[in-house]
Amino acid sequence: MTAAGEWERCKPWIVAALGNGPQLETIEDIEAKIEAGKYQFWAGASAAAVTNINDGSKILELLYAGGDIASLVNELLPTLYAFSEIQRLTKVMVIGRKGWERVLKSEGYRHGATVLIKDLTA
Repeated sequence: MTAAGEWERCKPWIVAALGNGPQLETIEDIEAKIEAGKYQFWAGASAAAVTNINDGSKILELLYAGGDIASLVNELLPTLYAFSEIQRLTKVMVIGRKGWERVLKSEGYRHGATVLIKDLTA
């Protein structure tokens, strides 16, 4: 399947992830950043993820993920770790809902920050 075909297959998972987050970007923003090479798109059999390399701090930021949790943890995370090693990154940071803390604790993740957002428009 082509990269475009993979994106179309996986896009609903990323859209769902957007709906559960702070909605700082649209799906069109994400698509443009993937196309420009700023974000990386990862497709699994039943899950997908979007990452960003924060060069200044050598961190792979897992920005959006959706689909089957087991597939995310068992299939995509090892791929992200291998990619991070090749890129000489020192950490993987997950940006998401509080529930990820419980899911990823067994993977060695720890709480790193709490982010609060206030909408200024109605």
